[in-house]
Amino acid sequence: MKFIIIGDSWGRGEWVYENDTPPYNQGKRIYVVPKTSIGSVLESCGHTCMTLAKASTKGSNYKQLLLLQEEISDELRFSTEPIDGIIWFHTETIRDIIWTIVPNKEHAKIQYPNFDISNFKNAMEYINTCNYEFAQQLYNQYNIPFYVIGCLSPLSQTIHNFNFHKLAITSWISEITGYSVDNLPLNMHEDFFLEMLDILKISNKKEINDEMKLMNKIETELDSNGMFSAGVHPKSCHIQDLATRILNITNSM
Repeated sequence: MKFIIIGDSWGRGEWVYENDTPPYNQGKRIYVVPKTSIGSVLESCGHTCMTLAKASTKGSNYKQLLLLQEEISDELRFSTEPIDGIIWFHTETIRDIIWTIVPNKEHAKIQYPNFDISNFKNAMEYINTCNYEFAQQLYNQYNIPFYVIGCLSPLSQTIHNFNFHKLAITSWISEITGYSVDNLPLNMHEDFFLEMLDILKISNKKEINDEMKLMNKIETELDSNGMFSAGVHPKSCHIQDLATRILNITNSM
């Protein structure tokens, strides 16, 4: 089978600290471990993978869906091999704010026409839902199913209003740790969150302060409890389990 992998750095594999010394939030650089990505795992099982997932600025959900749209068109034009699935490592929702809504007004008017940050939680759900609508359009056009994994942000429950996905994991962090989704922040990395606060005026300070406190608490715990690799990334064992889970679904279709 052939898969396209989109999302953020979680789609690149396990990561390690520079000199193997945490913590990430004190400026230590991190590096991906070769051959640990889900693409590598699937290829070792005889499948073909194209990994579009990128770290940082290129790893926002909307940017990745745009890139996916271009790549599907090119693949179907120049290749006779069908695409069997799209694996989407769903990243932090605030990345769509700082890398699309604020700097690219033209795209924002089309993709997020009714964006309103006055209620932070509702704004996160709205952005996610708009992205799910985009994914649904791609599914309707190409009939390629998605496998969506809630990573640094839990999936919004509105995803279940759509049928583009064969798998929708609300929060992979929740599954790995046993933490309740209700006790997880809507985003994870403080540096991106602070960047958003620098460029947007948000009136509900309590909501923002509560999110910030929860982010700091959970990020620190995940970065030090041994369940995740450097910078809050999945370990290779988790990635292997996920690949098996996806293959079991595709084999039963």
